[in-house]
Formats: sequence, C-alpha cells, structure tokens
Amino acid sequence: MKRITTESGAVYLYDDYRDQVMRADGSPYSGGINYEVRPDGVWHVLASTPDIEVGWSIEMDFVDGAYRVTTPVVSIEDVEEV
Repeated sequence: MKRITTESGAVYLYDDYRDQVMRADGSPYSGGINYEVRPDGVWHVLASTPDIEVGWSIEMDFVDGAYRVTTPVVSIEDVEEV
C-alpha cells in the first residue's frame, strides 16, 4: 500500500492490490470537487491503475465514470495495510 502526499497537502492511500484509493480524513479541500459524492475516509474503486510519480499529478478514473486529477505528488511512502 502507498501513502501519497500531494502539493496541496492532500494525503491518499492507494491499495495497489485491490486498485482502490482513499483520500485521508483531514486533507485540505480544493474548489470544484464534490466531496459528498466521493467522501474522504472511504475506499473508492478505480477503473484503471494510475501512474504515480513524484512531481506529477495523479489522474484517477473511477468505476462509476467519475474522474479526478490531484495536484503534483510530493512524496510516496510504502505503508502497512490500514
């Protein structure tokens, strides 16, 4: 599992085994994103495996057709299951 921090300070957990992502509770909010539809602290299944690299935004396609782009990644850490 990866713990990913973006330039905005948002923290994502990415489960590469199940191809799902969770935005951590307490992450800063960005304008134009409806957090009621895809709330923090809940796993969301991805339709495809995202490219995750420091210095690049993550483009996430969700199985329900939704799409999200993060600010650039500043750190990627391997973490134990949550």
